[in-house]
Amino acid sequence: MNPDPDDAAAIEQTAIHDMEHMHHGNTAHMHMTASRPQTAEDQKRAEAMVAELRGGIDKYKDYHVALNEGFKIFLPNVKQDEYHFTNYKNGFLEALTFDPARPTSLLYKKTASGYDLLGAMYTMPKWASEDQLNERVPLSMATLFSSRNARKSAAASSRRTHCS
Repeated sequence: MNPDPDDAAAIEQTAIHDMEHMHHGNTAHMHMTASRPQTAEDQKRAEAMVAELRGGIDKYKDYHVALNEGFKIFLPNVKQDEYHFTNYKNGFLEALTFDPARPTSLLYKKTASGYDLLGAMYTMPKWASEDQLNERVPLSMATLFSSRNARKSAAASSRRTHCS
């Protein structure tokens, strides 16, 4: 499910260009979901979800586990605030069903001795509505974003959930 090396290089170059001036918010690269009124039910659901997510990604505190399980470092030689380790197979599976132990991407901070785990990202199909996203993660408790490439390159659009 990994792109061939030529496609991967093209995707990488497009992503670098598209993210050069990126900031959090609505941009050509991403669209943020609208916030919803917070409810006690959403708070309870979010707390349970965070506990489950943390348990699901705990093993990835050792970044070698992520690499051994098929995660690939996106742009490892480019200085970044956080590095995305992506598992393309997990991304495909997350479009079908949500499993906190199966993140699409893991977010790490680079250190002198390796990487420290910051959080995880999960995907949904790009056609998922905000109501469908809200079923997975309460939008009153989290802002999700739709990642997209304005120039329609080989990079696919997807909905991503960032959990840390």
